[in-house]
Amino acid sequence: MNTQLPRFYPSGNLVVNTQMRAAQAQTTQNVQESRPENTKKTYESKQNEYRVWCDEKFDASDEGRYTVNGSKLHLFLHENVNSCKSKDLKAHIVEVREDNPTTLQLRTTAPMLHRSLKTIQAQIQSESSGLKETMQQLFTGLRDITSGLAPLSIILSVSGGPDFQMPIFTMNSETNIGESGSIQAIQFTNTPTQPIQSQQHQQQTIASPPL
Repeated sequence: MNTQLPRFYPSGNLVVNTQMRAAQAQTTQNVQESRPENTKKTYESKQNEYRVWCDEKFDASDEGRYTVNGSKLHLFLHENVNSCKSKDLKAHIVEVREDNPTTLQLRTTAPMLHRSLKTIQAQIQSESSGLKETMQQLFTGLRDITSGLAPLSIILSVSGGPDFQMPIFTMNSETNIGESGSIQAIQFTNTPTQPIQSQQHQQQTIASPPL
């Protein structure tokens, strides 16, 4: 940061000179203290570069050598900016993380299962309104797997009804992070079954909280 005071232009009155110097010093201090840290980090190197250039170009006895004007700024930009060669950008790896293959499989499969369930959710709810709450719990479990949270075990089964066979969905991932696990899915079916005198719906959802 440029901590130098602006060039002082004295007057013929000593008292006024003292007041002007004090005012300049106070203003410079206020600006430095109120400037955000991000602004300081952004411009500090550029200001230091300009000051070094001024020290090389102008005599140390010149109090106004750091003062910016059009001609001085043009020369500085011409010598220090226009002549700079473009810098090559280099990328480097800052972190390498190895995931268990089963964990990767879980995270890859869960979003696809979520989309598939969303597609048929309306049909399920229209034919069996009792599944609504269970389906919401199932979606929550899928989001946990997608986010890499484990262990998680969800078992959903439906029996009875004129349009569904059981089980319709099974997912099992009772593992700790980094250990083996599996997802098994049985597709929904819409094949009419034999007439049943009494319809029975069973839903079971078990979700153990993330560790």
